[in-house]
Amino acid sequence: MRTAGVLIPRVRTRALMAGFGQIEAQVIKVGMVAEATCISKPWTIIPMVVTVVQDYIAAGQFRGGEQLIEAQNIVRPGTILVFMEPIYERGLEGVTPGSSCVANAIPATTN
Repeated sequence: MRTAGVLIPRVRTRALMAGFGQIEAQVIKVGMVAEATCISKPWTIIPMVVTVVQDYIAAGQFRGGEQLIEAQNIVRPGTILVFMEPIYERGLEGVTPGSSCVANAIPATTN
């Protein structure tokens, strides 16, 4: 079975979803400051804040009608999903939904 279309929710939350490696699972926290840049809005750094950190690591996805793959043959580990929202009100203005972005989260320093 293949998808016949894309579902777009009526309520549009302007947020970015980023996948971070498992090593960052103990470091990334809600409220952490981040920055992102997107291909649809080049040469722009968007200040962000982490709003949700997934509490489990997804090891893979299922797709109907595809080849069954042995789990031990998967080389790449899963990632943690992080939701980030812009710090400023219209921070994602001009970024096309679905655009490819790169994000960095900045851990807070404690003295």
